[in-house]
Amino acid sequence: MLFQCYRPWLIESFVEIDRFAGTSYQAANWIEIGRTKGRCRQDREHSHAKSVKAIYVYPLQAAFRQRLGGVEPVVANALGLAEGLADDGWAQQKFGGAKLGDRLV
Repeated sequence: MLFQCYRPWLIESFVEIDRFAGTSYQAANWIEIGRTKGRCRQDREHSHAKSVKAIYVYPLQAAFRQRLGGVEPVVANALGLAEGLADDGWAQQKFGGAKLGDRLV
């Protein structure tokens, strides 16, 4: 067999977001990594004639990010209910470096 030496690291699939919610993929632990732009390869006039699709991947290997040269996502831990409210730095803890659209004066 020609493809015996290949072992895939992850698989991908696309879901038309105008027609489907992707519920089955989400329930099966697929990861949504983004959306297409609704264009095909031949769209030289930028007419966006195709539908926008959600891109889902499903890892088949535990270390697929390292194998592809990526990094592990950073997951923030939630604070406790009253944690961080006692001192003056609560706003920095809560909002951190979030860009809220206002400019510093």
